[in-house]
Amino acid sequence: MNNPSDVGIGTSPGQIMFPIVVGNVDDLYKSSKRSSGRKQPQSKNGTRRLSIDLHGYTTDEALKALNESLPRWIDSAMRGSHPFVEVVDIITGSGKQILSEAVEGWIKSHGNVARRPKSFCRT
Repeated sequence: MNNPSDVGIGTSPGQIMFPIVVGNVDDLYKSSKRSSGRKQPQSKNGTRRLSIDLHGYTTDEALKALNESLPRWIDSAMRGSHPFVEVVDIITGSGKQILSEAVEGWIKSHGNVARRPKSFCRT
């Protein structure tokens, strides 16, 4: 039996996190080494990988935050070494899938952003 409040839009939980890579378009799908699972990949500068937490954001606020962050992420990737790619985690949290769908669309609409391959690991 369907609950009337659950019928229609946004009834399934969305994806909680989007692991992506940002940077040089030609290198987005290249990985340097398969992850051993023992050590979390780090950013080129030795710090923890970059992330943005969009919990509680409206779709418009989330897209604005992503668009404002993208130039910094690209700059960081291009200032590093080959393959000129930066690891970023976009955190949307659980809940309705509306924000997850917006983030997925944002990723697909930017040529210098791609879903991070599971094998992607940079030492």
